[in-house]
Amino acid sequence: MMDKFKEMSKSDNVHFQTRDKFEHLHKILGEHKFWNNQAIQKSFEYQKEGQIKVYKPEDISDEPTPLPPGFEWYTFDADDDAEVDRICEFLMDHYVEDTEGNFRLYYTKEKFRWGVCNPGRIKDLNFLVINSKNKKIMASLVACPKKIVING
Repeated sequence: MMDKFKEMSKSDNVHFQTRDKFEHLHKILGEHKFWNNQAIQKSFEYQKEGQIKVYKPEDISDEPTPLPPGFEWYTFDADDDAEVDRICEFLMDHYVEDTEGNFRLYYTKEKFRWGVCNPGRIKDLNFLVINSKNKKIMASLVACPKKIVING
């Protein structure tokens, strides 16, 4: 599993590039009472271009991060209907709900697979944290490598 991630990090470093193409708009629009007080990048702020973080293959451990006693890592199979049903139920019970309990996302197998089984996926990067005793899902982690260019 980690060998695949190491290979990916060698050949597919993610590049984030930003260029301020809208500096002229700041001159036209001037100050904005709301947006200029928010924790977002301002259109007139310059950002350093290039990679955000580069991982050297030798810096990536071959061993998974140890979990506290009573928990274990579990690599799930997104092609297994029973596992996907179990994960969808977990997500519906524990993910995205409004404070009054009136709104909750409903995850179908198709919707879940659409998000997880995209091009470039590495099956070994789909994890669950489960209870060691009863195998109940405690957390879900899904990763898919992406190359992203922003304002490029």
